[in-house]
Amino acid sequence: MEARILDARRVVREYTARLRPPTAAAREVRIRTRELSRMMAQAMTIRAHHLRAAVERSSASLIRSGAVVVEKHRTRLGSLATQLDATSPLKCLERGYAVVKNLRDGRAVMDAQTVEVGDELEIRLRRGKLRARTESRDV
Repeated sequence: MEARILDARRVVREYTARLRPPTAAAREVRIRTRELSRMMAQAMTIRAHHLRAAVERSSASLIRSGAVVVEKHRTRLGSLATQLDATSPLKCLERGYAVVKNLRDGRAVMDAQTVEVGDELEIRLRRGKLRARTESRDV
């Protein structure tokens, strides 16, 4: 019986030696929590830096692409403006031609058959306008 008691005491001492006081466990948890918080903050800072760099790269790329598109449209607009200017009736006026409008129906006169004797016409020249009345026509 004595041997069993001694053996049980030995087992209790071994378990007691293995046990840590709760304050030590709490201190270890606090230390580990601080370390994890520090590591998390460091990881978030690095991640934020990488995201900022990615946004800056994307922004720069978008600005370059936008500039290319704007320049392409500017060139196209210039080409269309040149074509429009070349076909403008006002260019014809600069070369000495006139634009004649029948005031009866407001349409441009392109054929003498569309004008009746007595119709009022508006004749637009390079500088100014004239008003005339049809006295005769040859078709």
